[in-house]
Amino acid sequence: MRLDLALAALTSVAVLTGAAITGDFSHGGTVPLATWLGVLLLARRRWPVLVLAGSVVVLCGFGGTDLGTPGWVWPATVAYVTVVLAGQYRWALGLGVVNIAAMTPFVPSQAWLGVEALWLALAMVGAYAYTERSRHRVTEERLAIARELHDVVAHTLAVVGIHLNVAVDTLDEDPGQAREALRLAQSVRGQAMADLRSLIGTLRAEPHPDDAPDLAELVTRTSATGLPVRLAGDLAGLPTPVALAAYRVVQEGLTNVLKHAGASAATVTVTRETAAVTVSVVDDGSGLPTAPGGHGIAGMRERVEALGGILRAGPNGYGFELTARLPL
Repeated sequence: MRLDLALAALTSVAVLTGAAITGDFSHGGTVPLATWLGVLLLARRRWPVLVLAGSVVVLCGFGGTDLGTPGWVWPATVAYVTVVLAGQYRWALGLGVVNIAAMTPFVPSQAWLGVEALWLALAMVGAYAYTERSRHRVTEERLAIARELHDVVAHTLAVVGIHLNVAVDTLDEDPGQAREALRLAQSVRGQAMADLRSLIGTLRAEPHPDDAPDLAELVTRTSATGLPVRLAGDLAGLPTPVALAAYRVVQEGLTNVLKHAGASAATVTVTRETAAVTVSVVDDGSGLPTAPGGHGIAGMRERVEALGGILRAGPNGYGFELTARLPL
């Protein structure tokens, strides 16, 4: 409401000032025109199209009399922009054409009308560009959330599923091993809950620690499933966005190894250079990255490319290799 009041006041003042500058000011015409245009804007959020239509009617009504008006289109700029921001592009364009056509007989010159038409076009194009940019940002944020959820949930389900299978297979013959498998599954579940709480905190704009993700703990957790994983390097000291992206790449890579590769071992390598860091996950499995229809590698590629990096994934002759190079 404060913004609406400010825009209403700004429009009214602009109309009065414009009339004073052009010499068209009159108490019987300019003041009511400025008042009506301002009052209509107070309802712009609820009824944007009706407010614009009302503004056009007011402008045409005053412009067609000898009361005078400082402008034939620009005084309704806020109303036009509001309709465009609401996504009602056809209404904005249609009422703009009606506005200009209705006022053509009353303008002092065609050049004046051309300036007002140009002003209206620039305002509408600017509002449309802002709307598209906002929509693009929302889409990017949704994709980022989807990638985070996929990485956390997919890895957790894969690791927990393996431990549960071990527990089921050994419950009768080796209760101790079954108990250990359940304990590990519970530990992985706890880590996943912490990751989800961190993600929710980010969405709520709550402060969260900037510590580097624990890559060694991820490798240890994966190795506990029975897949030997060797780690060379760490993420300490890297910028938080780069460290998190590298961690998610390794997490998704190990998840794919567990679920699809049929590998007997895997190696995770972190290589630092002056301008970039490279992380890779290599296994000796079947060379199949994911099940058909999966989103893991596509999501990783989007994450890496968003930071200006490059992701390569494919068979390497003796298994499958996933490599991400991230600029620092």
